[in-house]
Amino acid sequence: MTGLSAASESDSRAATAVGSPCGRWRWLALLVACSGMLMIVLDATIVTVALPTIQRDLRFSRANLAWVTNAYLITFGGLLRRFLGPGDRLPRPCGRMTARAAS
Repeated sequence: MTGLSAASESDSRAATAVGSPCGRWRWLALLVACSGMLMIVLDATIVTVALPTIQRDLRFSRANLAWVTNAYLITFGGLLRRFLGPGDRLPRPCGRMTARAAS
């Protein structure tokens, strides 16, 4: 390694250490992102498990179940984009972490 790359590597480690403000924000952002993904997967699982009951109780065909699933996904995606969008416009103390990857 050259002296320049070793110095920049140690600087990046120091900037992302848990004790630094940037490190704490990054760990918090990771925790929030993981919790959000868990909720999305759990929510999709609930909808998938509920589809046979919806079909039986409402006497829906497979085509109607596709409409139910699509209506859920469009609503969920729209709300996700609506409520995560303002987070992209807020200033961040340690760089820009966008929520666009989620939408």
